[in-house]
Amino acid sequence: MPIETSSASRNTDMDLIPRLLDCRGACAALGGERPISRATLHRLTKAGLLKVYRLTPGMVRWSAQDIADYLNTVATTGTREVTAT
Repeated sequence: MPIETSSASRNTDMDLIPRLLDCRGACAALGGERPISRATLHRLTKAGLLKVYRLTPGMVRWSAQDIADYLNTVATTGTREVTAT
């Protein structure tokens, strides 16, 4: 007898992997109406405030969740000078 599950409890492949943003998407997410520059995105990454995911040698992405966490920290502390965890 097969086990029945509700559609709400089923996971899809997309639920299991974090949403990854390209450079344009990450800049837009960080800047809102006024996207930040690529240089600023790379400075945040180099400072360890955002993690970069290398998919191939020429393709990098940033996690939407990491960006949301960073923005929440900035909003909570009122400063962009936050330490990476």
